[in-house]
Amino acid sequence: MQRNVIAGAVLTVLLLVLYGCSNLLGGPVQQESAAELRQLLAERSDDPDAQVVVVEQLIQQLRKDDRHQEIQPLLSRLVARQPDNPYNAYYLTLIGEQLRSDGKPHAARLYYYRAVYRYPDVEIGSNSVHYRALNALLATTSDPERKLQHYTTLQSRFAGRIDPGLHHYHMARTYESIGDYEAAFEEYRKFISYPDTRIPGKPNAHRSVQQLLDFQNSSRNWTHETLDGLVREIQAAIAARNPARLNRSRSQANFFAMSWKQDESDANTQPNIDIGSFLIRNRIRYASELEPQSNSHEAFLWTSGWEARIPTWYLYFRKIDFPADPEIHGNWEWAGIYFGESL
Repeated sequence: MQRNVIAGAVLTVLLLVLYGCSNLLGGPVQQESAAELRQLLAERSDDPDAQVVVVEQLIQQLRKDDRHQEIQPLLSRLVARQPDNPYNAYYLTLIGEQLRSDGKPHAARLYYYRAVYRYPDVEIGSNSVHYRALNALLATTSDPERKLQHYTTLQSRFAGRIDPGLHHYHMARTYESIGDYEAAFEEYRKFISYPDTRIPGKPNAHRSVQQLLDFQNSSRNWTHETLDGLVREIQAAIAARNPARLNRSRSQANFFAMSWKQDESDANTQPNIDIGSFLIRNRIRYASELEPQSNSHEAFLWTSGWEARIPTWYLYFRKIDFPADPEIHGNWEWAGIYFGESL
C-alpha cells in the first residue's frame, strides 16, 4: 500500500506550529521541541499520514538529544494503541533499525519479522518497507530455515528488485547448510545461468560452482578410502608403466595440470593432458614418501623423468569434501599435477 506523506508545504506549516519562528531561527531548547512533538503526535492520532511525519521529526529530535533509548517504547506504544495504523510495519522496522544500531541484532530481528509477516506493506519515499525489513532480516538471521523463508518471500514478492543470480547462490548455500543437497544443486544450476552476477568476496564463484556441479554429475568411482591406498596404487601403476591403471586413479572431474605459478582458474591448465603417453615413453621415478608439506587435507608426491624440458612433476592429492555423497565424503583423490620443482 502506498501512502502520500504530507506535502512539503503542509510539513512546513506543521513545523511552524511546533517551533514557532524563533525555533526555526534556533531559539528554544531541543527538549522542549521533543515535548511539543509528543503533544502534536497525540493530537494527530486520527490522521496516520500526518502522524508519520511527526513521528519521523520526533525520532530525529530524540537522536539529536541522545535519547535514542526512548524510540523503542515510543513506537511500541504507538503500534499497540493503533493496531490498524497503515504505518505499523514502518514503525516496527524503525525499532529494528534502532536496536540494530544499538548492537542488539537478535532483538532487532523480532521487530523486522513482525513488520513483514504481521502487518501490511507500506511505501515510504516510493520504497517498500517490507523489502527493507526483509533484507535486514536476512542480514541478522542465522537460522537457515528462517533464512530460506525470507529468501522465498523476497523472491515471490520482489523478484524484479533482486539480482536473481545472487539470490540463487545464497539460496544454494543455505540449502547446503541444512543438508538439502538436491535443492542446493538445483539453485546452483540456476545461478550458473547468470554469468554476469558477481558474488562479493568470491571472484571465482562461477568456476567453483561449475566444478561442484561437474563433480556431482560424475561417477566418483576413482576415489580411495585412504591416502596411503591411493598413493600405493599410483606408485604401482607407474612402476608397471600401465597407463590405463594410472588413469583409473586420476580424478575424472576438475583434474588440473599446471605450473606452481599458475592459478587453477587459468584456462591453460591442460585438463586433457595425456599422462599415459609420457609414462610409456619414459622411465618415471617417484619418492617413497610424501612431501613434508603434506597434511591431513592435501598431499604431494615427487615424481621425475616425464620429459626433458620439465622432468619433475608433483602429483597432488586432496581429501574430498562432498557431504552430498556420504560414501565418498572424506575419501582421497588424485586431483592434479604441479609441473617443476616446488616454490
